[in-house]
Order: sequence, then structure tokens, then C-alpha cells
Amino acid sequence: MARGDVAAACAKFDASRSLEPAVGTLLNLGECSQKLARKRVAWVAYREALRFMTPTDDRRALARERVAALESQLGRLALRLENGTPDTKVVVDGEPIGAPYDAVRLVEPGRHEVRVVAAGRHDALFAVTVEEAKTATLLVAPGSHASTVRSDGPEARGDRPGRRATGLVLGGTGVALLAGGAIFGVSALSSAAGARGRCGGGLACENTAALDASRADARTATTRATVSTVLLSAGAVATAVGLYLWITSGAPATRSASRAGARAASGLEL
Repeated sequence: MARGDVAAACAKFDASRSLEPAVGTLLNLGECSQKLARKRVAWVAYREALRFMTPTDDRRALARERVAALESQLGRLALRLENGTPDTKVVVDGEPIGAPYDAVRLVEPGRHEVRVVAAGRHDALFAVTVEEAKTATLLVAPGSHASTVRSDGPEARGDRPGRRATGLVLGGTGVALLAGGAIFGVSALSSAAGARGRCGGGLACENTAALDASRADARTATTRATVSTVLLSAGAVATAVGLYLWITSGAPATRSASRAGARAASGLEL
């Protein structure tokens, strides 16, 4: 520490604390952590030092002062777990934390990541930026079931321009076919009426020419009626398929997932 090699000093103080959490070691760890801008680690070290101090220890005032100063520089975070199971685990910045997750925790200001892990489900990852001296309440939840196929493409987002365009084309074609079928149907009725009119409304034709004209009109009526039936049937199918594609091209129901932030290293509660 005296040589200015703060990172190396912190590593050695931390190793010393693991062997024996002496008050002096913890105070030194807090000081070097502050110099490295690891505010939460320093806060934890000073709090731990206070627990080991006797009521008459003259270092208590300094430790209390530094704890209070660091608390004002940290952010606060409460995680709320939705749809959790007994085996659900919450990992913040790579380190598991314990319940209750809605307890307010001090965190380093900045961006953090929260991962929710549960058996039989995909891991769910959340991220948030926590601001200094502010409290954030974040909802997290396990991911979808592992058997569910997930995709980040257009289908997963419900954005299906190709399907919608196909629906529009088929729907437009169907409407055009229906219109054509209606036109041929009207024409068939007209030809049938002409066939009947040439022979006096169903009476015997007066001559061969009238009979031939009546038969020609009847054949035309039959042909146009057949075309009308085909066009109407095809139009109805195309319109129905186009409508179905248009309706199903909309965004599916999406599962709600709240964006979350994180806590810092040790995860001790206030």
C-alpha cells in the first residue's frame, strides 16, 4: 500500500481476511477498495470491521463515518421474483444471492446484470443501470420452458411482413375472382333469358333459325354459369385464406418480463 500498488495490496488484504478477519485487516481492505473505486466492497469491509470492534475501540468513529459516507454514494436495489419455484436461483453479476430478494440492497452505481436460473427453463437475463443514491425495484422471472422453441427473428416478435403481404395478395385475388364470378353469373342469367325469349317463353320455336339461336343462347348461358361457379368458388377460398393469413400475421401474446438491474459483489442486506 505504501508503494502505491493498491491493487496488489487489496488482493493481499482480502486473502488475509479469509484467514482471519482482524479489524486492522478489514479497515485496510476498506481503504484500498475505496482507492480502487470499489465502493460497495469498501462499505462491506468497514461494516464487518465494526462488528469485530469492542465498544471502546477508538477506531469505531472513523469506521462509522466511512460507512455513512459510502452509503450516500451507492444505489439501492430490491429484486422481486415472479413465478419462482423452490429451486429458482438469482445470480447478480455472476454471484448467487439469497432470498428475500425484495430486501433493499446497496449496489455500485452503474450497469448490472441479473440472471434467473430454474430447472427445466431457459435462463432469463435482465440488465439495468442503477443511479447513485436512488432506489430501484426490479421484477425478474424465470425464462420460458426449455421445451419451448425460442427465436429472436421476426416470427418471435410477431412481425410477419411476408405472411401479411401474402394474405393481402390472396385476399385481393379472391375479391377479384368473386367479382368476375358475379359478372359471369349475371351474364349467364341474361343469356338464359334470351334463350327463353326467342321461342316465346318456352313455346315451340317458329323456325329453325330461332331454334338455333335459342340453343346457342342456352349453351352460352350454361358455359357462363359454369365459369361463374368456378370463379365464385375459387374467390371464396382465396378470400378466406387471405383473411386467415392477415389475421394470424399479428403479434402473438408476449410474455411479460421486467427489466432488472443488479447488486454488487457480496450481496449483504442493509
